[in-house]
Amino acid sequence: MIASKIIEKAMKLLGYDILQKTGSVTDIDENVITAINTVYADLYYLINKDGFNEITTAQENINLPEKALNDIMPYGVASFMASFQGDSDNQQFFSTIYNLKRKGFVKDESAQDAIPTV
Repeated sequence: MIASKIIEKAMKLLGYDILQKTGSVTDIDENVITAINTVYADLYYLINKDGFNEITTAQENINLPEKALNDIMPYGVASFMASFQGDSDNQQFFSTIYNLKRKGFVKDESAQDAIPTV
């Protein structure tokens, strides 16, 4: 999924109309790309040890599992975007949702079978 789709989802969650301000989701400012990269890196390193590459435009592809792209990332991006707007109520709300969803995304690898098979 390309970054602009995540941005559009985050804007819908917040009830903001980014297109009215910029004319196009591709014309967004650096803060939005920073928000995308921050959340992207956070989720990326939960499932990968290295190899993360930041995006530089809203038209670039984000390499994460579908669940992260559709169910987790928009909430993290919405939290940052609300913060940029000084919207502390939405920032706190979406930050809480993001953190809860993020916890569900992480698989606890320490919970493995401890009894060897014979």
